[in-house]
Amino acid sequence: MHEHRARLGNLSEGSLLVDERFLRQVATFYYIEGKTQENIASLLSCSRQTISQALHKAEDRGIVRIAVQPEERVGYLHALARDLRFRLGCQEVILVPGSYVENAEANEEVVTALADATALYLDDQLQHGDVLAVTNGKRILKQFHHRLMPSKYLPDVRVVSTTGFTETRALPKADANVIADIIGNAYRGRSAWLPIPALVHTQAQREQVHHLPLVRDVLAVLEQATLLLMEVGPVDLDHDLVKQAMLSSEQIMALQQAHPVAEVNHWLFDAAGRSLHELLPYAVTGLEIPHLTRHPLTILVAGASRACLSAIQAIINTGFVDVFITDQMTAFFLNERGGC
Repeated sequence: MHEHRARLGNLSEGSLLVDERFLRQVATFYYIEGKTQENIASLLSCSRQTISQALHKAEDRGIVRIAVQPEERVGYLHALARDLRFRLGCQEVILVPGSYVENAEANEEVVTALADATALYLDDQLQHGDVLAVTNGKRILKQFHHRLMPSKYLPDVRVVSTTGFTETRALPKADANVIADIIGNAYRGRSAWLPIPALVHTQAQREQVHHLPLVRDVLAVLEQATLLLMEVGPVDLDHDLVKQAMLSSEQIMALQQAHPVAEVNHWLFDAAGRSLHELLPYAVTGLEIPHLTRHPLTILVAGASRACLSAIQAIINTGFVDVFITDQMTAFFLNERGGC
C-alpha cells in the first residue's frame, strides 16, 4: 500500500502539492485508472483533502485538461482510427483530437496531446525486462520525454539510443541519446548512449567506430530491442548536413532528384518507402533503419502538420510500423489519399 508513496520520498503533504510527479500520479489514478479519491489517498498514504487539492492543481498547471467530448465525436474518432488501421495495415492506430493551424509549422496543442498520448501508451506497454530503442525526435518526442508519467518503476528496463550524436542538431529536434537517458531515469532503469558521431564520411569509418568496445556493447543491447519508438519528419537536406560538411550543394541537388520525402535518424526514404541509403554520400551510425524487421514492436508518432503527410505515408509504406499515434486531421488526410 505504501509502495507508491515510497517512490515519492519522505515529502510532507504540503510539499507533495508542488511535486509534479505526485500531481501526475494522482491525475493518472483518478482520470485514467478510475480510482476514487479515497482509494488514491490510501494508496499514497495521505489525506483525501490532499488528493482533492492535487487534482485542482493538476488542472491549473495544464497536466489535466477537462473537456466533454460529444458522443458522436468520440464515435467519429473510433471509426476514423479503425478505417486508418485497416488501410495502413497497422496493428493499432491511436488518435488525439485537434486540427491544423494555418500559416504555422505545427499546432502546438496537438503536439502536446500527441506527446501525452505517446507517454501514456509507452507506460502501458513497458514491462520488466524490455529493451526500448528510441530514434532522434522532432517536435513531438522533444516534448514527450517531459510528459512522462511513469505508473511503475522498472529497474531492469534498458533504454538505448539508435544513433550517435549530432553536434549541430537544431532546436526543433531532440537527440536520441538524451531521450534515452531521460526515459531510463524516469523508470529507474538503465540507459545506453552511442558515444559516436551520428554521421561519418565513409562506410569504413562506420565499421571502425562500430567495433569500439563500448559501442559494440551498446549495439548488442540494441539488437535485443523489444520496442522501438520513432518520429518521422519531412526532409530538409541542408538543415544539419551542410553545416557538418557532409553535403555539398551539388550533392544536395543529386539527392533531391531522387525525391526523398521522409527522414529518420538521417536515413532518407522516397514516397514508396524505399531507402535511398545507396545514394547518400555519408554513412549513418547505429541502427540501420532501412533494414528493420518486425522483431521489435515499432511505434511511430507523427502529425500536427500537413507537412508531415508524405513522410508518414513513406514510413508506413516500409512495412515495419506496428502502432501509429497521430491526430484526427492527419488521419483524415491519410485516409483521403486512398492507396499507399
